[in-house]
Amino acid sequence: MAPDQTPEAPLADVRGCRLVTLPDNTDQRGSLTVLERGRQVDFPIERVFFVHGVPREAVRGLHMHRELHEFIVAATGSFEVVVDDGFSRARVRLDRPGQALHVEPGVWTEFADFSPDAICLVLASAPYELDDYLWDYDEFVRTARLPAP
Repeated sequence: MAPDQTPEAPLADVRGCRLVTLPDNTDQRGSLTVLERGRQVDFPIERVFFVHGVPREAVRGLHMHRELHEFIVAATGSFEVVVDDGFSRARVRLDRPGQALHVEPGVWTEFADFSPDAICLVLASAPYELDDYLWDYDEFVRTARLPAP
């Protein structure tokens, strides 16, 4: 851990993040996993994107959203997500389509250790808006640790 990083903790200690188990219907024909707004996803879905073809050594994300919610699923393969609220950080391995990670605004995310077949599916609460991103980790930590008004 770099000296300026927040300490590792269990996911439950990181504000604004939770794992969600997705309904899975499996029979001899295969599996169907469901994502529905108002059930598993509790925000309006305004954008959907896929991250794929990521080299194992690459790191993606490295930012925080000011307003955007994300619902992250390993549609295929696996990858690691680091979530950081400025006080605690946790590592989550997503490796099956029946489990999702909901990340609320104000949480720093890093994606790494993608398997060769990984497809990261992200449901987002708003269209792409550059001004919603904070890319500087030190500024993120300073902002996150400001006293509440």
